[in-house]
Amino acid sequence: MKGKENKVKRKARAVAPGVVIAAFAAAAVVYGVLIYTEKKLTEKEPERIVAVATEKINKGSDIYLEGPGKNVEFKSVPESLIPEGASDITDPGEFYAVCEISKGSILTESMLSDKSSTKRRMTSPVLIGFKAEDYYQTAGGKIGKGDKIHIYVEDEEGEVTLRWSDVYVADAFDASGEEIDPKEGGKSVRYNIYLEKKDVEEFYEKMESKSIRVALACN
Repeated sequence: MKGKENKVKRKARAVAPGVVIAAFAAAAVVYGVLIYTEKKLTEKEPERIVAVATEKINKGSDIYLEGPGKNVEFKSVPESLIPEGASDITDPGEFYAVCEISKGSILTESMLSDKSSTKRRMTSPVLIGFKAEDYYQTAGGKIGKGDKIHIYVEDEEGEVTLRWSDVYVADAFDASGEEIDPKEGGKSVRYNIYLEKKDVEEFYEKMESKSIRVALACN
């Protein structure tokens, strides 16, 4: 009986060092994982300065970096969070929103349009105003500042053809002549648009004859 007990004790003594070594190895692995995790957590990801909306920006609203109307600020953001086409705005007064922008969104080129780009593409741009007879003529009064419209002309036979496309709407007004704030919305019936100087006479002639039809361009 004693011989058997001694054999068990010797076996236990032989196993003990292996268990200790295995425990140390496991501890070393855990320590290594912890060090690696801590290193990853403390590593600072490269960042870039981008423009971020500080509030909800409605379609057609101008972009401002300062003043009471401020709606955008520059922030340092990790590169992994920056979407493709993030826009660096150097002259906020020259941009407007072409879609609704949620608060906290990083501004991208697809969200904005350069107001001056419309004029740059024109030979001799002029700003003209006109008033529609009713909302039916202007997409139910949904046309607003910053939109683009297509202008059609109806001939004597009743055939309607496209005459001017992607015309920029600089301002929109309600029936009483009050400018419509994109933040507040409202039905529009009066507009300021950019048109080539050589086309102004024709436009007003068609307007006078009530042969003008306007369609809202959809982005």
